[in-house]
Amino acid sequence: MGCASTAVVSPSRVSPAAASQLRPPAADTDGDGIADPDDRCPDAPETRNGYKDDDGCPDLAPLPPTSPNEIGRIAERIGFPYDSAELKPGSYPMLDAIAVVLKTQPQQFPLVALEGHAADNEHTPMRLSLARASAVRVALLGRGVDVARLLARASGSTAPACLQQNEMCRTSERSVEFITLPGAKPAAAPPPEAAEAPPPTPADKPPAAERAASPAPLERVEFSKGSAVLAPSALASLDLLAGFMKANAASMEIVGYADERERGAATLAQARADAVRGYMMACGVSGAHLITRAERTGRAACRSHSARCPARDGRAELRFVEPTAAPADDAAPASPP
Repeated sequence: MGCASTAVVSPSRVSPAAASQLRPPAADTDGDGIADPDDRCPDAPETRNGYKDDDGCPDLAPLPPTSPNEIGRIAERIGFPYDSAELKPGSYPMLDAIAVVLKTQPQQFPLVALEGHAADNEHTPMRLSLARASAVRVALLGRGVDVARLLARASGSTAPACLQQNEMCRTSERSVEFITLPGAKPAAAPPPEAAEAPPPTPADKPPAAERAASPAPLERVEFSKGSAVLAPSALASLDLLAGFMKANAASMEIVGYADERERGAATLAQARADAVRGYMMACGVSGAHLITRAERTGRAACRSHSARCPARDGRAELRFVEPTAAPADDAAPASPP
């Protein structure tokens, strides 16, 4: 009867190539396809733009101008989470790179518009896109870019770069893009007849019928019944608008409304408009760009008999208007009696 062999088999040596295959793969924290040991920026994904795509860092592809007078172009965008205007930490290296380019190449980037965008499935896309543009502007200012070269603009969801209705497309729309504008040219002297023209008289104002056809308000601030005191919930939106107006040459009309059942409705409507104007001025907006008026109390936004209706009629509406002769007095308006 045979027996099993008792010969000792010596283990074979493992080759270095085989040993490397047995090791677990190196981590890739930012998911850009470059392992952390080889990634100079392991917490920020590489920007695939044909420029140093193997170093693992976000960067800008240099685009040399074809002529000395040609303005530069920044193709990259700053992305944001859904329904948020908070910058992601992964965007910080990109903002650092953009700030360096803007500071070292003022000839190619004399003025840059920060165009905020929002996807069509986000809430209040116009306000959100403005908040995103403002967040990028503040980040660049903190990195030393001249305030006079940055403009924050809002497009909402009205200018999509991607027309497909899918999540990948919407992700690309939740962003801020950089649009280089030519530098401002010296303003030409006005013709003699324009310089001598008399200031407009009250008769030159558009009739009430034209004012009634004004566009939808950019913002609506509601007040408690019989009050012209701003509620804390309204301040965040006004802060956002104030930041935009300080960075851009714009004029705003503030129209106060009061429910016809409120005491002193006409006076109260004006006081509400003045309260909003006073707060905007406290935020640093020039009073010369803030126009107030009280609308007829008969033009109510709500005519039902519910308890919520008077609150909707007690409001102030804000909308951008063409620059015009506004009160130059920056003194805070008087409080209502």
